[in-house]
Amino acid sequence: LKGAQLNGVKLSGAFLNGLQLEGINFSGMDLSQVKLSGAKLQDADLTGSDLSLAFLRRTKLDRANLKKADLHQGNLRGSQFPEANLMKTNLTEVDLRNADLSGTNMNLADLTGADLSGANLQGAYLWGAILDGVNLRGADLRGASLRDAKMAGVDLQDAILIGATMPDGKVHI
Repeated sequence: LKGAQLNGVKLSGAFLNGLQLEGINFSGMDLSQVKLSGAKLQDADLTGSDLSLAFLRRTKLDRANLKKADLHQGNLRGSQFPEANLMKTNLTEVDLRNADLSGTNMNLADLTGADLSGANLQGAYLWGAILDGVNLRGADLRGASLRDAKMAGVDLQDAILIGATMPDGKVHI
């Protein structure tokens, strides 16, 4: 489907598991409840898309643009997002257990109640993000920036915080 034109296509609830969708423009589309497990969405443009309640387990989203997308209550367990743009994205109550979010821009994103246990967040940018009630148990946050993030009730048990910049601007040693 590389280079496909999807204007006006209704994909809400569609089964697209395992498809090669690299570089496709899905911006502003309704992809709610879509099944994309194992799909390859590297470099895809999902800006402002509705991916609420979507099932994207083990999906590859390297360098994808998800700015201002709505992923609330989605299942993204084990998915790969290295260097993706998730700025101002709604990630409330999302399952991101064991996901690779290394180098990801999640500035100003809302992750309230999300599960990021065991996730790789090395070098991730979470400036001003809302992390209230987030499970970061066993997550790797080495070198991550959490400056000005809201972190009420966050579970950091067994998390690796070496070199992480905390909300107060201090670097964790």
